[in-house]
Amino acid sequence: MAAETLRLLGAGARMNVARILRTRGQAIAHTVTDFIWHSGGMLAPILVAVRFGHIGPWPAEAIVFMLAYGTIVSSLMDALGDSPFSLSRRIGRGQLDHFLVQPQPLWRTLFTDGFTPFDFWPTLTIGIALLVWSIGPLRVPVTMGWLGLLGVSLLASIVVQTAFLYAWGCLAFWAPRGAEEVSTAASGLIGEVSFPLDPVPRALQVVLVSAVPSGLLSWLPSRALLRLPGTGPMDVWLTPLAAVVLGALAVAVFRLGLRRYRRTGSRRYSDHGHRR
Repeated sequence: MAAETLRLLGAGARMNVARILRTRGQAIAHTVTDFIWHSGGMLAPILVAVRFGHIGPWPAEAIVFMLAYGTIVSSLMDALGDSPFSLSRRIGRGQLDHFLVQPQPLWRTLFTDGFTPFDFWPTLTIGIALLVWSIGPLRVPVTMGWLGLLGVSLLASIVVQTAFLYAWGCLAFWAPRGAEEVSTAASGLIGEVSFPLDPVPRALQVVLVSAVPSGLLSWLPSRALLRLPGTGPMDVWLTPLAAVVLGALAVAVFRLGLRRYRRTGSRRYSDHGHRR
C-alpha cells in the first residue's frame, strides 16, 4: 500500500520536473516570478513590525516566524494538489466517477492526484529560510522535542485546512450546483493570517480558530511554539486537537455523502437529459 502510494507520488514529481525544466527560460521565469510574488506578499507585515518594533506582544522576529510558518503550510498544501479546493466541482459535475472506477482506493487517488512538489519549491524555500533565521534572535530552545512539536503543528495546520475545505466541498453530494459556489467562497475565507490576532476582540478570535480556522494555520501554533506571553504549556496541542476533530468531521461527512452518491450520482445535468 505504501509502496504504491510512493510510486504514484514519484510519478507526479517526475512529470512536474519535466514540465518546469522543459526549457531553461521557463525554469528561470517560474522561479523568479514565484519568488517575487510570495516575498512581496510577506513584505508588508514585516515592514510594519520592523517600523514599530512589535505588534502587541509579538516582536518583529516573531512576526517573521509566523509568516514563515504560514508560508510553509500554504506551499505544502499547494504541492499536494488541488483536490481539496476542487472537490465540490468534481462531485457536482460527476467527475468523481472517474476516480471511483480506477483500480485503487479512492483515498489514494485523491491524495496523489495533482501532486506537484516542485511548483512551489521557491515558496517553501523562503518559508524555511525565514523560519530558521527568526529562531536565533528569539532565543528559542531548539531541541528534538521542540522540532517534533513544530513538525506535528505543521501537519496539524495542513489537516485543519484540508478538512475545512473537504467538509464544505462535500455539500455537493446534496446540492451539486449551489455547493460549488459555497465551497469556492469558503476556500476564499480560510487562509494564512498576515498579522497576529492578539489585538483582535476575543469573540472574533474564537471565530477564527473554530468556524473559519484561519488562526490555526499560523497564528495560534506559532504563538504556542514561541511561548509568547499569555500562552500555557498545553496551548501547543490545541492545533493538533482541532485537526483531529475537524478531520473526523470531514471524514464522516464525506462517507455519508459518498453513500448517497453511489445511489443517486450527480443530478446536476439531469434537467438537460443527462445521466438518466
